[in-house]
Amino acid sequence: MDKKPRYIAVYMGFTTVLLVWVLSLAGFFNFPNNIFYDAFVKLQPASTHNAEKVMIMEVSYDQHHQGDKEWLTILTRLKNAGVSQVIFSFFPPMVSENFYDTAAAMENVIFGRQLFKPKDPTESEQFAPIPSQARGKQIVMAPYEIPPDHYGVHRMGRSYFNINHQKTPSFLMEAATKRGIHGLPEEDIFSINFMGAMTKLPNIDFEKTLSGNVIAELVKNRSIIIGLKKMPNSPGFQTPIHSGKNSISLVEYHGYILDTLIEQKPITCSRPLTTLLFIILITILGLTAYTLLNGTMAFIFTILFFVASFVLNWFILSYTLFWPPLFEIIITEAIVINFIFLRTYVSKTEFLKKMILARSNQMQKHFLPTGFYASKDYWTSVINMVNQTLNLERVIFLEKVRNDHRVKEIIALNTSIKDIEERRRDYERTPYSTAIEENSPIQIKSYFKKVKKEDEQYIVPLIFEGQIQGFWAFVISSSNADEINNLLPAIQRFALEIAEILYKRAKWRIAQAGKKKVINKILRLEAKENLYQEVSNTIRMLGRRLSVLDLVFNSLASAIVLYDIFGQVTHINEGMIQTLKKINITTPFKMSALDLAVQLTNHSTEEIRNLLNQIILNHDNVNLPVNITNHKKAYMLTIRPLIDEKKNFLKDEAYPFDLHGILFEMNDVTDIKDFISLKADFFQRSNARLKDGVESITNACMMLEENDMVADEKKDLVKSLKGKKEDMIDFMNELDDYMGKDIFSENRQLFPIIIMKILTAAMGSMGEEAAKRQLIFDVKPDTMPNMTIANPLDLKKIFTSLLFILLQDAYEETTIHIKVESRKNHLLYILYNSGYGMPDEDFQRYLSSKHLTDSKAFKTLHEMLPTLKRWKGELTGKSGVGDGIEFHLRLIEFKERRRTPRHA
Repeated sequence: MDKKPRYIAVYMGFTTVLLVWVLSLAGFFNFPNNIFYDAFVKLQPASTHNAEKVMIMEVSYDQHHQGDKEWLTILTRLKNAGVSQVIFSFFPPMVSENFYDTAAAMENVIFGRQLFKPKDPTESEQFAPIPSQARGKQIVMAPYEIPPDHYGVHRMGRSYFNINHQKTPSFLMEAATKRGIHGLPEEDIFSINFMGAMTKLPNIDFEKTLSGNVIAELVKNRSIIIGLKKMPNSPGFQTPIHSGKNSISLVEYHGYILDTLIEQKPITCSRPLTTLLFIILITILGLTAYTLLNGTMAFIFTILFFVASFVLNWFILSYTLFWPPLFEIIITEAIVINFIFLRTYVSKTEFLKKMILARSNQMQKHFLPTGFYASKDYWTSVINMVNQTLNLERVIFLEKVRNDHRVKEIIALNTSIKDIEERRRDYERTPYSTAIEENSPIQIKSYFKKVKKEDEQYIVPLIFEGQIQGFWAFVISSSNADEINNLLPAIQRFALEIAEILYKRAKWRIAQAGKKKVINKILRLEAKENLYQEVSNTIRMLGRRLSVLDLVFNSLASAIVLYDIFGQVTHINEGMIQTLKKINITTPFKMSALDLAVQLTNHSTEEIRNLLNQIILNHDNVNLPVNITNHKKAYMLTIRPLIDEKKNFLKDEAYPFDLHGILFEMNDVTDIKDFISLKADFFQRSNARLKDGVESITNACMMLEENDMVADEKKDLVKSLKGKKEDMIDFMNELDDYMGKDIFSENRQLFPIIIMKILTAAMGSMGEEAAKRQLIFDVKPDTMPNMTIANPLDLKKIFTSLLFILLQDAYEETTIHIKVESRKNHLLYILYNSGYGMPDEDFQRYLSSKHLTDSKAFKTLHEMLPTLKRWKGELTGKSGVGDGIEFHLRLIEFKERRRTPRHA
């Protein structure tokens, strides 16, 4: 069940809006917004706006200290020129009361009184003192302050001050009001309009004005602001259009403020509620767009959105003098993008995690059992391996206790842990120490309780690379006493293998535990669930399975080639490649299914095409004999469609007719053919026997019809005829029994077979090896073809192994001799060579113990000895150094019972 919120978009949107708005109110976005604002202001053409109502007069320090003569002259000159206002940002310190009386009489002279903010926040604000000459005069005064900056840049102008809890306009606000300007800002602070402004305001010179050199047309109806010019060592005021060395003086800054007020073009910044509205709209737009658009379109939308945001903001600022919350818009969109993509990433990751983990577990359960290293019941696996391969009466495994010199019982077979008599479990003491010293199975006494006196007890250490993994105690039953010499070497090899896998498992477990430690994961920056490792494990598992399947595919006795529905080779196993090479087909990959079928079967192209049509359309299976001239083996070609009932087709492949392909399988039917040939031979001989019996009975009947036969002779003839009849009935019953044997039965059946045919086939299989060493076979059979009761495949295997041993031992350019001697009720086949030989003691050991030789031929003989014993046969031999090897194979002879009448 999906536990994710149903309305995740609502939660995401609400969180985004709340986060961005709170950060905006806290002023986190002021700095980036101001950076964008300054950049957009600079993009305006500088000539689009010029101050038409404002003019400044910058005075030096000396001019600032001039007396009545100069300043009254300035006032008079400006009044006569028709200026609208004269605005002082200071009180001239050296003038008399006459100056202030004149200023009061003009009514358009305004004095600015600077407000100083104390360094100590606990103190109240202080105004610049009013000169004594101006006290009591009816002059117009209003406050002002040094404008605040934001990271060194001045953008704001002051409209009002809160003095004694009263809203008092600044001296520039007062000047704009006296000019009759309406719709002035109501906020205490407003943004100065530097959009398209000249970097220098119109300026009137103090000295020229004093000398009367004033052009009335230039100053008429203007507000003249008089203030101190910027000192050479003063940093001045930085604005969006003035920076560095181009910074301006305070009087210039006041000029821009007044121009903004008179022109009624202050920049309106987004208020909190307006900002909130923008954030909500952008959030809704982003969530909607990114949900509906795919990856490419979402990327294009993102680019277009950011470009449009900058362009539209510039247009809005330029034509409406409104500054939207640009950075809030950008950051909102960025957060929405990250939310959406994070959500998508998390969803895909969760889906992939579930799919990978589920698929990995499913594949491991379906395709591969739990490995030995990972299994918790690994001792069960060990004891199962021992149980299915070694014939032991009792088995107990003991494991070493970690960081101790003791062992503990782990698992038992055909016994119980309680059946151990020895209780010390200290492997530094006997019998464990003795076993470690010998490092092989040692015979022990009184280790197990309730053991028969004839049974033998052993213990063997499990040691690998000098480290003790445990011990293996076992009992060999007295009934298997003759196999002890064979069992002990096998047990020693098993002990080494078990010790090795236990040692490697312990190392593997330590490594896995290290990987799972939290500190190691932190140091490797690994996630809690390493999906990459799961994918790697799955791929490795699939690779392992494919390797096993490929090994199985190439190890099949059948020769197989798979064609796709278009007749092209997709898979071919090694057996098919080698088989086709033997019949001179070396390029199967270049042959179509039609071409290969025609060449193998000698059918016409039309016939094969019709068969392939049936296979594809009707999903039929077709069996065809392979027709190969001058070839010893016989094959049957099976062509069948490869059908997947579950229809697990790959979507990126075409599967016409719902087929994965067409499978060609060549099966070696040589043995079946030989079985049929053997039966045919037997039937032929039986037919001759029956024919002979029928002729004998016919002759006897003809003799009975003769009139001159005396009674005693007739009586003997009838008696002989009855015996012949019983003999024929017995023979027919025996024949019916042998001919009814199922050659495909799991248990190999016995047949009366001609031995020489089997021997000849075995020599044929060794022909290539004999030719390499220039060896020949000399066979001296008995006069009549001898038969025995045996399985032809097993008998051929025995003859082949014997011949192989003789060939390997023989001198080059010599003869392998084979002769047959008929003995009472059995046949003796003597096979010998002229070769290197070996001491007869070694030869007898090789012949009697399959664990003392690595020869595949000797091991095959050992495997066949029980079968030979069931045939009531026997294999012996002898050898000597320089005398070669001689084998004696004794087989029971099969003889047809004959009863010949006296008068035949």
